[in-house]
Amino acid sequence: MKYNSKKTITIITACSVVILIAMLVNYRLTQHVVESTVIAQQEDIADKAANTVEIWLNQQMKILEAAANSISTNDLNQNPATMLPLRMAMQAGHFTDVYIGTPEGVLIDGAQWQPPPGYDPRDRPWYKRAIETGTLSFTTPYIDMVTNKLVIALVKPLLADGSFVGVMGADTVLETLVENVLNYKQSESGFAFIIEKSGTIIVHPNKDYVMRARLQTIEPELANKIGTFKSTGSSTFSYRSTDGRDHLLSSKPIRGSEWYLCVTVPRDEAYSMTRSTT
Repeated sequence: MKYNSKKTITIITACSVVILIAMLVNYRLTQHVVESTVIAQQEDIADKAANTVEIWLNQQMKILEAAANSISTNDLNQNPATMLPLRMAMQAGHFTDVYIGTPEGVLIDGAQWQPPPGYDPRDRPWYKRAIETGTLSFTTPYIDMVTNKLVIALVKPLLADGSFVGVMGADTVLETLVENVLNYKQSESGFAFIIEKSGTIIVHPNKDYVMRARLQTIEPELANKIGTFKSTGSSTFSYRSTDGRDHLLSSKPIRGSEWYLCVTVPRDEAYSMTRSTT
């Protein structure tokens, strides 16, 4: 009888150990699945948000390119053949202004804005950007002299018989881009924002940060991560935010630019949402 009792206890103990080990292994596997799912979801959200921005920018650039192709570059001046495409592009792209700067320093403005004395388009960020890239591109935000607002200028060098004859630019107010990014809402505290390669914030829910702060300054734990953004595709980092909560940040490069779309969310919120769906 005692033998049977000991044997039963041994069997029960062995089974308990096996069950415990199985539970631990299952727990670790579940945690790994949840972790992988959270990261995949965050990177998918960043990817979709970046695609939204890319689609919007591409549409705007197509309008500018169509306007540039419709202008006779052999005769750039204030004549109807030049002014009409500028005004049509303003309406089609909802631009605040569409204009041309010439190598002689002349401004041809679709909104008929009169520049102040001493104004030289060759000194403006949009003109310099077109010279720098030599192709259809866009600037980082800057203060527009017409609206006194932060704008992004889409720019394209103009050629006549292969020779450079000027730069066409089109201004879109930054709020238009903000609407395409900040409409995203993943969780109670999560949000999207855009930085450029040095970490300067271009779009952010906190307007005080825009073009005045860098990501590594407001979130010091990300200081050593900025450099890895451009060497990877979609990537996700864990960090302790200055609000004291653990966060996840996923980044995605925006094609055709030196910008990065970022999505950040408190870790507990991200895991809570993932567990509810898995």
